[in-house]
Amino acid sequence: MGKEKEARQLEQREAIRLEREMRRQTDLQRGICRTDGLLVGAPLNELLRIPVVMKQHESIAEANWDDLDKPFRHSDGTLRLALEFCPIYSLNTSLTTSHLDVFVPNEQGIISSRVGMKWIATKECLTELNKVCQKFETKLELFATFADIGVLTERRMDTNPEILIEHENLYRKLLGEICDSGNIGLNFRKLSEIAPISVERNVDQFVISSDGKILDSRPTVEELLPMLGFIEGEIPLNSGRQRNRANVLLSLLDGCNGNIDVLRGLLNTYINYPTTKDCDMHLSVERGGSLCALQVLHSQADSRQIPKLNIIVK
Repeated sequence: MGKEKEARQLEQREAIRLEREMRRQTDLQRGICRTDGLLVGAPLNELLRIPVVMKQHESIAEANWDDLDKPFRHSDGTLRLALEFCPIYSLNTSLTTSHLDVFVPNEQGIISSRVGMKWIATKECLTELNKVCQKFETKLELFATFADIGVLTERRMDTNPEILIEHENLYRKLLGEICDSGNIGLNFRKLSEIAPISVERNVDQFVISSDGKILDSRPTVEELLPMLGFIEGEIPLNSGRQRNRANVLLSLLDGCNGNIDVLRGLLNTYINYPTTKDCDMHLSVERGGSLCALQVLHSQADSRQIPKLNIIVK
């Protein structure tokens, strides 16, 4: 039975791959390079004008985008790009029903998983950014972070640190190959190796959704912030733009089916570990705009001070 199940999984993965490749080839014939609706094959100055890519949430794009050449004209000739990778989750799972994919032997395993389109978009964006860097005689250097803590799983029995190590090693290998072929510098680290901003917001290696508390009713944003451990003024609500930013948390709470503990773990994972420190640009590839917004939610977030490319995939 085990071999039959494995064979069915392989067939399903191959069917998904073929469907995505067919859709991709159709788009290429029309002169479009896309990732589920997002153009990623254009020069950077065109890429940034696509509304769904830039300013998916009005409150996140606070860097000066007028001088699009500026990030590529550094005195030392290097553009340091921050980018994060989450573990590889099984297809057809959500934030609260997440299961780590235990069968990911190669790149095809990533493509056939829940994060498959994120991986495809990431590779395409790296290719395009590297082309722009070459145009300005600037070297692209990637600061990649694998999220080995704050990992969402539905059940305690699903927690397995060995699977995370396998995912980490696969990402490290594939990124190494991409960077070697494109002459891109690579610094690969784990999220657990980055010093947190606040020890009070440290996260465990796994966040178990079935252990979380489901709220009886949807709170207001004023009620939600204290539940998440924010002190007064830490998430400003003085202007309409600030309130819109804070309302991202309510959207994410809905996405977590009202599970306040899952939201807390997700939030602390995103805002408490400064993955963009000392970088010049941040590439955020997510399956939802609210997750991109999390990284600039906090009033002291590093990523609000540098250009941030938000790529939203399905």
